[in-house]
Amino acid sequence: METLPTKLLIRLIDILSYPLTFLDYLRKHKTVRSIVILTILVTAIIGHYFGWNGILTALMLVGRLAFVIVFIVIQFVAMFMFLARGSESEHYPGEKGEVTFEKDYYGNVNEIKIIKHWTHLLTADRHKLKEMGAKTISGILMSGPPGVGKTMAARCLATASGAAFFALSASSISAMFIGIPQLKIKRLVSKARSAAKQYIASIIFFDELDALGASRGMVEDGSHRSAVDWYRALTPIDRLRVNLDVHPMVMGAGMGGGGLGALSTLLTEMDGVQKLPRRDEIQNSIRKWLGLPEIYQGVVLFMGATNRPAVLDPALVRPGRFDRTIKFSNPDASTRRALFRGYISKIKCDKNIDIETLVDVTAGVSHAFIASALETDSPRLALFDGRGTVTQRDILQAIEERVVGIPNPITDLDPEQKRQIAFHESGHAILAIKLRPEKRIANVSIIRRGSGVLGYVRDVERKETFAMPLSRVSANIMVSLAGHEAVYLEFKEHWTGGSQDFQHVAGYMKFLRDHGEFGAIPINDRNTLMWKRIDEREDQYMQNAIQGTRTVLQENWKAVTALAEALIEKEELLADEIYAIVNRSGYVQ
Repeated sequence: METLPTKLLIRLIDILSYPLTFLDYLRKHKTVRSIVILTILVTAIIGHYFGWNGILTALMLVGRLAFVIVFIVIQFVAMFMFLARGSESEHYPGEKGEVTFEKDYYGNVNEIKIIKHWTHLLTADRHKLKEMGAKTISGILMSGPPGVGKTMAARCLATASGAAFFALSASSISAMFIGIPQLKIKRLVSKARSAAKQYIASIIFFDELDALGASRGMVEDGSHRSAVDWYRALTPIDRLRVNLDVHPMVMGAGMGGGGLGALSTLLTEMDGVQKLPRRDEIQNSIRKWLGLPEIYQGVVLFMGATNRPAVLDPALVRPGRFDRTIKFSNPDASTRRALFRGYISKIKCDKNIDIETLVDVTAGVSHAFIASALETDSPRLALFDGRGTVTQRDILQAIEERVVGIPNPITDLDPEQKRQIAFHESGHAILAIKLRPEKRIANVSIIRRGSGVLGYVRDVERKETFAMPLSRVSANIMVSLAGHEAVYLEFKEHWTGGSQDFQHVAGYMKFLRDHGEFGAIPINDRNTLMWKRIDEREDQYMQNAIQGTRTVLQENWKAVTALAEALIEKEELLADEIYAIVNRSGYVQ
């Protein structure tokens, strides 16, 4: 513990460092030094010839001019300082945090464990790291789709890190005046460096980092290159979804100034954040000479979150900057289970909530999706129904609203058209049950939704899928064709309403073609003979798929009819109801 004389000595060193820093500045800057020397010589000459009155007169003239200049400068500085104020939030150790990992964050266990470990090195284990001669990391990038818990993780980290925490949305850095974004970044980093001295470490978090750190090559050809890199990085499942360009969980829905300067400033600040200021160097020299401990600068860690990592400038993600990437993904089954348990505990629910069913029907959704469905939509549905507790059906209905929109039924729908929609969706459902046992039907509906669909079948994966055999794509083609063909078998003619299904089929066919299913991988666009063979095999493949779809429908026509009649009566069926109807109708396994 420092004694009083030691504290007074440290304070004296701090005061002396100001003039010493100024003298050091004059030593290094010849122009400023020359101006100071010239001013002293001019003052001496005026004093020699005109005495003290001359000096006072000259000082008054210079003072008036200096007052005008300083007044103008102060106005500009005040205006720029006001405009440079960012909308950042600050959190210091000892303050009560709004959210914590223990009470408010569910899932992403491995990702959070890594973040906690790295930030722990900045605080509790900093001495061990220094003894090993190692350096702390400078930046952590959290990437992943929207709504998967990146920003929430940062908010919880502010409470748990034990370091000063500064959060800023990168999109709020932009301004209409040149220079303001740079000032905002410099001001934020300066505050973080000051806090790091006091609290050992500080963290700067940039949300939506791509708004600030987009590649500077984008103005030339970076956008094309980034898109290619992004597509190549996708898994086969995600590439298939991109080819379809539709929501992966719904089928049958066809029934109805200054950014570059700011980035450069951020890169410069990241490189120089650990550099010791000259005034601190002078103080440390005196402290070392007197045998006092040197000033500890603390550590500043940069963190960023983005859902578009491919567009970030390479200079921003090189080693030494944002060189550690933690990828957040949509929650897997265990994470969804934790999410449902956590959010259900916060609202007043019925005791008979089946969490496993909820986990099964929400494969592929985000953390924010589940949070909003439970905290916002399901209580609203319960209150609209005159109840004070949330039931299983409320939650399932809230999930459906989030996936395909709010129900908007057609009051006077023509019975024949309603029957056509019912058979269309029934055809999809029966083929899905028959050909895609790895999936589970969650819902079948012929109620018009806010998204514009008149009917849909929604199925979900029974287990997480990261790769799949091409035979599943073939099954998807037949399931997509089943609605159109079921209507033909019932009404003896084709109806409209299958356009979106045909887009699905086109996407699946392209996927198969790109994987060489039709004899060759089409990498040579100029090989007309190869493309002719591929086209011929595709045509034959489609004919077989259509005939195969009709055959399966005819074999299970009792199940198709039973499900369609139930849809006409109830308009919407959940999983248990669907499988019960199908099993009672003589469905062929």
